[in-house]
Amino acid sequence: MACQDRLALDAQGFLEWSDLRAAGCEDVFAAGDVIAFPARELPKSGVYAVRAGPILADNIRRALTAAR
Repeated sequence: MACQDRLALDAQGFLEWSDLRAAGCEDVFAAGDVIAFPARELPKSGVYAVRAGPILADNIRRALTAAR
């Protein structure tokens, strides 16, 4: 699937997750209740978005400065 065609979703319609980026789309970031963790089912509670905040911010900063 090409990123420009559509974002990858799980069976419930949540974004498939890979390193806090949408699977197959290097420039689309996601965290919290909009993503699905393929390795295990996690409840949609808002807690994971808070925990992912610093990692997500760092990934976005690195992408914008091309410091991968």
